[in-house]
Amino acid sequence: MTRPPSADNPPDQPSSDRDRDHSVRDHSVRDRPVRDHSVRDLTLLGRSVNRLPGNPDDARLEVFPNRNAHRNYWIELAYPEFSSLCPVTGQPDSAALEIQYVPGDVCVETKSLKFYLASFRNHAAFNEDIVNRILDDLCAACSPRRMAVKGKFSPRGGVQLTATASFPDAIRTDAIRTDAIRTDGGPGDGGPTVGGPGVGGPGDME
Repeated sequence: MTRPPSADNPPDQPSSDRDRDHSVRDHSVRDRPVRDHSVRDLTLLGRSVNRLPGNPDDARLEVFPNRNAHRNYWIELAYPEFSSLCPVTGQPDSAALEIQYVPGDVCVETKSLKFYLASFRNHAAFNEDIVNRILDDLCAACSPRRMAVKGKFSPRGGVQLTATASFPDAIRTDAIRTDAIRTDGGPGDGGPTVGGPGVGGPGDME
């Protein structure tokens, strides 16, 4: 015997209505907050943490899911008050750092990046080593498709040093901006390009 419709036994929807409701639910998924393990594991964002790591080895770079991984796009980050120590004299060095990258599956969380960069303030290393280490640490943390790190250090002895390290190796920032650099194959494979004509790669890191 068929029971009459009620709150516990709602009437059947026509298939067109069910399909329409399903489409609406699917469309709204992208607008909901990301709820996965990596977001719940963020330890700095949204918390009152003031103690900086004592050195880069103690710092933790955190990441969160890239919800636009289907597209190649640039993230540009500037840190104009970077400081470290000269490994010979112990004198402080200062620099303006710029980071540009095309994210893969995850993005770097910027509060953890700030803490990481600040941890160099008592770290003794040559300017060139610092820029290369930052690139290596960031690539290990977030596996970007493309990345360039540039450090423009304050002059010492009348000489101003600028170091740029990039991934893949030997790809300068001007090449990233002007050349067709493919993220999944060589020329003619039909894959997407990054920084090529009409793509809109980053500007000069000046």
